[in-house]
Amino acid sequence: MGSPERPPGGHDGVLANAVRQIVRSADAPGYVWAACEQSEARSIRNFMRNESGYDRNSFSIAAYWQRDPS
Repeated sequence: MGSPERPPGGHDGVLANAVRQIVRSADAPGYVWAACEQSEARSIRNFMRNESGYDRNSFSIAAYWQRDPS
């Protein structure tokens, strides 16, 4: 049995999950910056806006590329 195939350069949720864990476990608010694949950036941005409790001036999330859907 082989290992599961990961999407090429894509969204497997690893980065977004790591950001969630770090932000939730932080002792004090800081600044969150991320530049990544579009779907990961969207997931992180949604978390930061809607769940983190961080002020909008305390994070910057940018999508620098989009995974090829093929």
